[in-house]
Amino acid sequence: NVSKGTASDMQRRSEQPAAATSDSLRGSDRYWEQYTEMFGETTTASVLDHKEGKNGGGTEPLFTLPSFPTVAVSQVAKYSRAPSPPPSPGEAAPAGSKATSMLVASPECMDLLELPWVIVECGVRNSARKHSPRHQHESSTGSYQNEHAHHKQRKSEEKDVGTDEDGKSSDLEHRNKSEPKSPKESSEPSILKDLVYELQDPPTPDEAFTASTVLALQQCMLQHAPPDLLVNPLQDQRLFRVYPVPTSPSCFAYQGVYSFPPRTHNILVSLQTMRFDLSTKPTEPFFVTFCLLNAAREKLSENFSMEINPAACLTHLHVDPDRLNVPQFYVQLDDISAPTIVLCVQLTRVYRGEYDQFAEPYFKQVSQKEIDKIFGAHADFNHTQVFAWGSVPLAVDKESTVAIPLVRGNEDFPTIAQKLSVEKDAKKLKYLSMSVVVKVQPLQNPAIEFSTLNPMLEPDLLGVDAVTHAAKPVCKRSLLFSTAAALPYTEYISLLYFYPESLSLSGLKVAGSNIALDVRLMESDIDCTADGCRAVFGGCLDSPLTRCCRIPVIHKNKTPHFSVFDEVKIKLPKQITSVHHLLISVYHISLKEKEKDCPEQLIGYIVIPLLEGSSELIKDGTGRAPVCGILPSRYLSQVLALREGASPDDASLKWIAGAKPLFNYRTRVVSSVFSGDPGKPPSDPAGKAAMCTDFAQLHTALVSELINFLPLVVSRLLWLMSSPEIEVCNLAFTQLVNVVRGVAKDCQGRSPYDPVLETYVDYMYRPSQILVTPAHMFLASTWTAHLHSGNMESLAHAWFFFRLIVKDMALWLYNCDDNTFRRGVHFSDLLGGVFQQLLTELVIALQLLHRTNGELAMELAKDTAVFLESLCSLMKKGLAFQLIYLFISRVSASIPDQAVLKWNALRILCNTSNYLALNQTSVAGFTQLENINELFFHKHFFSGVLLEELAYALQKSPPHIAQMAVQLLRDVMLSHERQSDFVSTSRGLLVLPYFPFLFMMIDDYIEVFSEHKEDPRKTSRRDWLICFLFILKDIEPSVLVKWWQQEQLERVKTMFKILQLCLDTFSYEEKNEPCEDTLARNLCHQCCHIVLRVTLTYIKAFSNEMQQDNTSELFSAPFQVLGFLMSARHSQQFLHYLFTIVNHFIPQFCTHLFQLHNPVCSHLTLNVMEHCNSKFVSTSSKAASLLHNLIIENYNEANNFARMKMYCSIGVSLLFVKANGNFDGINRSLDAIASVMHQRKALVDRKTPLTQQVEKLAVSPASAGALSKEKKQLSLHKLIFMRSAASPQPQEQLDESTSIVAETMVEEMEELRKRLSGVISDCQSLKRWEGDPDMTAEIYFKLSVGFRDSPDLQVTWLQNLANKHEEWKNSIECAQARILVAVIISEYLYALKRFPMAIPIEEWAKIFPNLPTEIVNKQLLTLLDICTSMEFSVVEFEKLMGKVGALLEASNWAESLDAYHILLQLYRTKEDYAKQMAMHETMKQICHGLVQQSYIAARMVPNFYRVAFYGVAFGPELDHREFIYMELPDIRLATLSQRLVDQFTCVARPSVELLPNMIEVEHDTLDMKKCFIQVASVTPIGAKKLFGTSQFLMETPFTVNKGSPYSEKIVDQWKKKFIFQTDGAFPFVLKRLPIKTTTTEKVPPIVGAKDLIEAKTQLLKAELSCKTPNSKSVLSILQGALLTSVNVGPLEVVRVFLQHKDRYPAEQVVPLAQQMIKFQRLLGHAVKLSATFTSAAEDLKPLQLELELAYKTFAAEVQQCAENA
Repeated sequence: NVSKGTASDMQRRSEQPAAATSDSLRGSDRYWEQYTEMFGETTTASVLDHKEGKNGGGTEPLFTLPSFPTVAVSQVAKYSRAPSPPPSPGEAAPAGSKATSMLVASPECMDLLELPWVIVECGVRNSARKHSPRHQHESSTGSYQNEHAHHKQRKSEEKDVGTDEDGKSSDLEHRNKSEPKSPKESSEPSILKDLVYELQDPPTPDEAFTASTVLALQQCMLQHAPPDLLVNPLQDQRLFRVYPVPTSPSCFAYQGVYSFPPRTHNILVSLQTMRFDLSTKPTEPFFVTFCLLNAAREKLSENFSMEINPAACLTHLHVDPDRLNVPQFYVQLDDISAPTIVLCVQLTRVYRGEYDQFAEPYFKQVSQKEIDKIFGAHADFNHTQVFAWGSVPLAVDKESTVAIPLVRGNEDFPTIAQKLSVEKDAKKLKYLSMSVVVKVQPLQNPAIEFSTLNPMLEPDLLGVDAVTHAAKPVCKRSLLFSTAAALPYTEYISLLYFYPESLSLSGLKVAGSNIALDVRLMESDIDCTADGCRAVFGGCLDSPLTRCCRIPVIHKNKTPHFSVFDEVKIKLPKQITSVHHLLISVYHISLKEKEKDCPEQLIGYIVIPLLEGSSELIKDGTGRAPVCGILPSRYLSQVLALREGASPDDASLKWIAGAKPLFNYRTRVVSSVFSGDPGKPPSDPAGKAAMCTDFAQLHTALVSELINFLPLVVSRLLWLMSSPEIEVCNLAFTQLVNVVRGVAKDCQGRSPYDPVLETYVDYMYRPSQILVTPAHMFLASTWTAHLHSGNMESLAHAWFFFRLIVKDMALWLYNCDDNTFRRGVHFSDLLGGVFQQLLTELVIALQLLHRTNGELAMELAKDTAVFLESLCSLMKKGLAFQLIYLFISRVSASIPDQAVLKWNALRILCNTSNYLALNQTSVAGFTQLENINELFFHKHFFSGVLLEELAYALQKSPPHIAQMAVQLLRDVMLSHERQSDFVSTSRGLLVLPYFPFLFMMIDDYIEVFSEHKEDPRKTSRRDWLICFLFILKDIEPSVLVKWWQQEQLERVKTMFKILQLCLDTFSYEEKNEPCEDTLARNLCHQCCHIVLRVTLTYIKAFSNEMQQDNTSELFSAPFQVLGFLMSARHSQQFLHYLFTIVNHFIPQFCTHLFQLHNPVCSHLTLNVMEHCNSKFVSTSSKAASLLHNLIIENYNEANNFARMKMYCSIGVSLLFVKANGNFDGINRSLDAIASVMHQRKALVDRKTPLTQQVEKLAVSPASAGALSKEKKQLSLHKLIFMRSAASPQPQEQLDESTSIVAETMVEEMEELRKRLSGVISDCQSLKRWEGDPDMTAEIYFKLSVGFRDSPDLQVTWLQNLANKHEEWKNSIECAQARILVAVIISEYLYALKRFPMAIPIEEWAKIFPNLPTEIVNKQLLTLLDICTSMEFSVVEFEKLMGKVGALLEASNWAESLDAYHILLQLYRTKEDYAKQMAMHETMKQICHGLVQQSYIAARMVPNFYRVAFYGVAFGPELDHREFIYMELPDIRLATLSQRLVDQFTCVARPSVELLPNMIEVEHDTLDMKKCFIQVASVTPIGAKKLFGTSQFLMETPFTVNKGSPYSEKIVDQWKKKFIFQTDGAFPFVLKRLPIKTTTTEKVPPIVGAKDLIEAKTQLLKAELSCKTPNSKSVLSILQGALLTSVNVGPLEVVRVFLQHKDRYPAEQVVPLAQQMIKFQRLLGHAVKLSATFTSAAEDLKPLQLELELAYKTFAAEVQQCAENA
């Protein structure tokens, strides 16, 4: 059988422990040796200014300047020489010390800083030494006594070093930490612990933090670690170990081989003894018979008889000298039947007669005298009777010795068995005082343990000759009857089992009632008294084969029922004739003394022929037969005649009871020779012609018989198929398909493949020796012709034919004469051509089947793939690859259903165990990128096909197909990582075949990572990126550099975008599940290491080009990735490495960071500021040191650090949300930086001679003389942060310029501190007002206005405001904030000539009514460091306006069209037609929605409310202030009032009261110690679309000279109008605007009436203007106008004011009359419209009549008043 790699193999291999892949950082000598080599000539670890004392012998330590990498550099000393004692604080280095420049810390700071002593010399590699703070504590006196230092040191030694910023440990780093160390490593201090022993520090007090930060900042020269040596110190090799792959069909779940369930339980049963519980027992022989039954009490095995009687008990019995007494038997059980099997036992003894008479000694204690008396009676030693039965469940999983209790055997066995299976019934049975003890022994490995059982007998007693001379106990295998499906015969066997069931002699005159049966196999019917054939299997006292079998006697029962133990086992002859039959003699056994010489009295005979009809063997099942008293010669013909219907009276036989079938029996045939099917083909055919005739009838054969004789049938059909005649071949193949279909149909639903066919093809098939042409050749060609004719019945079982072909090919190779296994010799191209034709026909069939039977098409594709995968192990690789590519290429990938078939097939092909060997044919190198895909395809076939199909799926297939494709690639890479040989092989060579995948990701970046929210590709983004990372992780850096050198810059930048996306996708977010948290942290850790490695490889390779590039094109992309890395969550150790790397690059790229326009400096500063605010002392200290270095290098580059000022302010602004208002860390960092600069200024003011400064502060005196003048000046330049000092200058000029620089830097730093303190103060005020969203928004806006001189900061705060509004779900305000940001960006970019068009102010005014008069500060345009943040770009502008349009669209504001129109103009300018098309489509959908709203009703508009605050507790910001609030349409007055009360109720304001909204507030009457809020609804004035509204109206009723504000008469009802003017217009970036002015006006009753009618007119007009007016709304308005009964209606207004117009001024009457006429006309239209509504409703018709009458009255009076007016 051809072996295949399966999923279980892969899983087993994945469980093997992975080898260590990289040295742990702890104790790695090689790592630090390389590290030291890089620092040998360039490192200056500390600078110390020594001030000479008066006596000349002392030194005063002024300050120390260690950088954070100094701690790492100092570790090299512990590998160089024995340590020297540390100097005390303030002491000089001891004489003779090679390192004479040292770092000395002041005693008052050493207890607060756990920074090690560092002794490093410049120019000498092995001269560093570090002592821990604990050593300093032991050597110093008095000043260094701090328990906190000990506590932190102990914590750092005990805790794990890999800790995230949230304090959680990284699992990968923990594994590296726990790896066993070598003896050398364990004997030395831990480098890793020394490096980051502060990692686990808890947050410390301010003074400790500040002192630690100051000392970490005190440095004059940056020590830059080489980045290529700082990468991957803790990186794990296996990426997929931390990448959770879902258990789904996308994984390698397909297994080509489905094995038939094996019979795994091998049980050996041995009879140990018979146990008697009584002291006295009879001495009589017992015979034991075992069998197995299932839960349904069906017999599962044949009988197994044995005896272990003493020789004395066998005295009176006939014992054959060749008897076969086997004391143990062996049986095989399958998994299905094993748990329910019961071991049953039957105990028989010699026939003694009445049961109770001879059973008493086995129930109770009886004396020996009584026993002798009882058993002294006559007994028949030639016959037996049943004495006892018992049963016990068979334990198949453990070895056990079981005592089977026995119950009396005078009842029917089915009754006893049923009672034994029920516990409560079993207790009621009467048990004997004896039991049978058996040992049940499971055989775990039968192949080994069978050696103890030799010789073993088969069920048909094969090997019986060896038994007689066997020295060991023999064992016999018991035949197990299959109760499930039939199985093919694999060995010769021919047995007949005969089971008598019952005999009915009741009412008949027979000789007696002690019934016994004697069964013989007769081969002649001449004499019925003749001996039978020696073919009956004997008992334990008989020879193996006897002539008859005697059934135990059933005492005194004329209707006996036999048990399952009454079994007759017969060996069938090879040739069965028509005269072979079973002859059963029925006897009465007499125990009378006078008849002891002839106890057997014949009752009759029963004849059962073996053949039914002419040639059909007796079938399995039950039967019935009559009993004949006398059998004459040649009796068989008469018996057969009776069976065929002849009258029993005509026969010469003497039938008992008129030939009624008195005897019932059951038979079972187990034969590999005889078939029960008459249509079975002959075993020795005369020729192919005769076989064709016979095989044409195969479709009529029984399925069970086909299964039994499957090897013979298939062998003969294959022989026929080898015929040169086409018709014979087609007939043979058609019949083979029918046979396979029939066998498979019998096993349908039990397995994906039929187990019988699988068993045959895997273990039974052998090629015929008479075939000249290999079977696989003509089978494939015949199958091809069969498919070509359009016959597709064979496709349902294509797997069988495929595996038959593969099996024959494998056996053909195995049987070759030369034994060379040369595949190319034995399988020529001719066979390849046959397979090509076959695959062509299969592809055509697939294309047809996927439309009609998708499930069958899926199975066919899988089977074909398994076949092709097998050919890779049998044929030449080139030929096998051609066949695979033929099949894969011809299955269409453009049709989704067929594409699914293709990818399932590819999954199987890639699952081959030889994938790596077949794919890694040779190492592919490339000299140029042109045609690189073709190059790799020819060198690596499997990966080439996979990537080619993946590229097509990505570009032209639906998303779910692309997802299937990338999941396959992911699983292939997962399998590579799991294979055991992956660690020992060059990893770069293994991933190199997938190198073109990187090009594919770059080419299809937009398709893979589309930003559409509903794009299904986003669900598989992680899989795409993990494959991308897997390749980059192990590929050789030289390959990447070679690629980048030839690649276009834009494509390289796209690669870095993908790296950023990797960091974003696999970033760690804390979850609730600890297991998921661990995986996420470790995956993030791995991803960061890979990205860092790739980025540093690029920077190292192109460092010179990046420095010479003035456009920042080369510089921006990799450094943006470094900034993104710094923003991710890392362990502190990785973060410190990252700080060191960034610190290394700062001086190399100063021009790009601080001069050119790019977002790198902005990102970097923001991330550093965030880490400055870290809760961990070590991280915050090192981040502050990096910030200090950035400021210094900025000053060196530009003679100022204006850019760092701006970006620090932006960073603080952006950190407000993350820091939650807590800026303690940033404040302390700024204080520390300022303190360092002050100390530097003090150093310069001391005016120490420059040469002495260089010698004392930079290098040791021993090496100072060796330094050139240029190096001394360079060191001085680093000291004073002035690059101009590198050129030779006079001493006085250097002193003067140094003093000026130091003073300038201190002043600018103080200015920065002041500015940031102001920003932080404002941010902290936000913390105080965090419960008031409106006040918070105002503070945000105030901060943005305060930064108008810095557009970057202004945009930052506006973005923060927009994000807050988005959080509060204030869509309109969020849109307005982003519009203002877009205005600032576009105007500044256009002024700087970085924007393609000028957007008119009028366009902005359409969507932003509060546009400032001056947007661009022209004085700022001359500065270099403005608009450098990432927001100031055309791309960000497009994203911003897209968000604005979406927000306005979601709020149903038509102004969204104006927002999109601005974008449309931009796209027109850029000639981006694709985006123009998409924008037009979006605007079309918005217009469609607005039209639909106009059809229904007027769109929802916001509500406006006037809110006034009174109370000292509100503070000066709100007390006695009034605002206009804009709320959503669904926010009503009561809702807003309750929200404000709940919002402002707090400890400072325990109670907030609401004032009535219809009264004027008198301030003097209010208790100012309390808090009051007045809320009233207002109406906007003047704005048609409510856009740009700044005036609002509020009306309150009142009466003249009356106490109540309301009057029952309309003529006395006055009202007061309040017109509020806001400071700005709505909508705005704020939800509320303060009221600037308030105007009041008293309105007389007639003017109020006119306003009432005007309002009703507008309401009715709006309803009638709808395309489909609402009937309920129209009827409601009509009732309120015409049928008014309570409120004042229009008719009352007419009668009061228009009919008495002389009482009022004409300028008041005329407008009222005109408005009333308009209203009357609209009412007329409305009444006519209502008639259409009520015509179909009978219940509304009376209402319509009332409306019409009321309208006529109203119209008449209005017309009359109008004529008079």
